[in-house]
Formats: sequence, C-alpha cells, structure tokens
Amino acid sequence: MELIGNINALLQSGAIPGDAYLAALSRLADDPEPMVVREVVDALGSVKTAFVSADLEKDFAAYLQRTLGPVAERFGIKAKSGEKETVSILRPSLIALLGEEGRDQEILDYATKVARTYMQTPDAVDQSLAGISLRLAAVEGDKALFNAYQQKFEASEIP
Repeated sequence: MELIGNINALLQSGAIPGDAYLAALSRLADDPEPMVVREVVDALGSVKTAFVSADLEKDFAAYLQRTLGPVAERFGIKAKSGEKETVSILRPSLIALLGEEGRDQEILDYATKVARTYMQTPDAVDQSLAGISLRLAAVEGDKALFNAYQQKFEASEIP
C-alpha cells in the first residue's frame, strides 16, 4: 500500500505522467489482497476529482470499467458466506466508484435492486451497501423512486 502512495507522490511531483500513473494503478488492481485494491479504488477516486474534466468523463468511466470490472467479478458485488473481512470492507467503495464514475450498468442495476429492497425491508440488505445503493439508485431513478424516497423521508420520525 505504500507503493500506491509513492506512485502518487511521483505523479504529484511531475516525475511520472498521468498515463503512467493510471497504468500502474491498473496493474495494482489485479493484486489478490483486497486492501491493496481498496487503496487503488481510493486513488482512482482522487484522480477523478483532480484530473477528469467533463470531456473526459466517458473515457474515465470506460477505464474504470476495464480496470475495476474484473475486481468486482473476482470479489463479487454480493457478500459471500465466509469471505475475508477485507473483501467486505472493499466492496462498498468499489461499488460506489464503479457506479458513480464508471457508470457500470450491472452495478447500477444491482444498486437499484438493493435500494428497492431496502425501502421495503431494511434488514434484508447488506447494511454496508445500503447507503451507496440508495444514492446510486437515486441518480439513476425515476419519478416513482423519487416519490418513494420522499414518502419515506416525510414519514420518518426524527429522534
């Protein structure tokens, strides 16, 4: 994980260009250790904020799908019985980045399904995915989903 920080420092200092930085992060995304991949996800989130202008958003989304799509397949977007805790820690940030910035349709569809389930039966979903699923579903949602969110909000009691 120190490696990612060092590569980031090289980028910030101008010692390596952005394409070399992204290539390094792509290779590190293949690491079998979920916490290394979590650092990659965090670094890629920072790339979007610092370097991706509106005209590059589609290209960046495609890059994220190519880089992190295999990670989602490898670790799964649904929790598995007996999986390592580090995978459970990685999953929400992976889903968030692939959904929000990667515009990955499979992720967005899954998030919408989780959000709709959560609206009906909150205890039936992985709580670590509830918030991001609600957010992703809202972005992709329709008037009916907005109305459902509004109704839940207005019916809730403030403690």
